Amino acid sequence: MKELILKNGNSVVIRKARISDANEILEYVNKISVNQIF
Repeated sequence: MKELILKNGNSVVIRKARISDANEILEYVNKISVNQIF
């Protein structure tokens, strides 16, 4: 189990994610981070 900590302090917990799922989650998190910064 891995936990991604977002820049706004929230965290996203990933459990038993496949590689493809992890890539989609990273893209989603990156979009959120960009939207929050700008």
